[in-house]
Amino acid sequence: MPFLDILVIITEDNEIVTDIFSKDTDTHMYLNFYSNHPKHVKLNIPFNLASRIITITSTDILRNKRLEELKAYLKKQHYPEQVINYGIQKALTKGPIVTESRRSETTEESSNNLNKIIPFVTTYNPRDYDIFSFMRQIETNLHKSERMDKVLQKKKIINSKRQSKSLKRYLTSSKFDFNETVPIVKKCTDKRCMTCPNLIEESSIYFKNGKHFTVRQNMSCKSSNVIYSLICSNCEEFYVGETKNELRTRMTLHRQQTNHEDLTLIRANDHFHRCSNGRFKIFPLYMVNRQNDFLRRKKEELFINILNPGLNDK
Repeated sequence: MPFLDILVIITEDNEIVTDIFSKDTDTHMYLNFYSNHPKHVKLNIPFNLASRIITITSTDILRNKRLEELKAYLKKQHYPEQVINYGIQKALTKGPIVTESRRSETTEESSNNLNKIIPFVTTYNPRDYDIFSFMRQIETNLHKSERMDKVLQKKKIINSKRQSKSLKRYLTSSKFDFNETVPIVKKCTDKRCMTCPNLIEESSIYFKNGKHFTVRQNMSCKSSNVIYSLICSNCEEFYVGETKNELRTRMTLHRQQTNHEDLTLIRANDHFHRCSNGRFKIFPLYMVNRQNDFLRRKKEELFINILNPGLNDK
């Protein structure tokens, strides 16, 4: 009969035997030895896991079997054999964990104990200098200041490490926006804006060549640092460009070049002038989150390769 991580077995002789219980889906994928964690954390894992086995298993046969399994699991996570053996031997020497009844602290006592501690928090990085050891060296000097001495009086400074961000934490968010709306392109509604009449207000667009794209950010005529598309109002051939300025500022330049044949510096403007009498529709595709000319132009190049617009210079 399983209860939490303990499996209770009644033998044929009506004796109660306890063993470690784990579900069939348990992969036993413990912290990898090469992961970015303080050394003492990784060195304590074999000891703590072995202590758990020694405490729960009630027979030597079960204990030895589970310890051998533990060795195999830890080796898969690249733990050195000597680290595993040291942790297990240490656990065997200490024996089963015995919980002692402790006097329950009142809320006030607990609060007072916490107030006696000052955590010195740094983000863990194995390449960094041990700042806490330096902190210990200057602690005496801190007490020389009357003001700091009052702050540190009867206080204990403890070393505390904040886990550095993993790749997963950089790529995912711990916050969920339950009121999240679908990103969309909208007109800025400025009465003086000459771009609004030609801006396509949609969350996605289908191009003439069958390519489809859905925007991932809210954008408008006033958006800057964007990759945009221009679609011919007559034949629907399209062009992909980029600008660091506001979209409507860039569109002013396109209109000027399109309406004057001698100013059509790029193929797209010449096409709009000849095919649709200078008329084109506008749809911003992507807004680069920082002002970086190189990054923005690389994004433009990526969109050109993906969407294969017919009016970009080959």
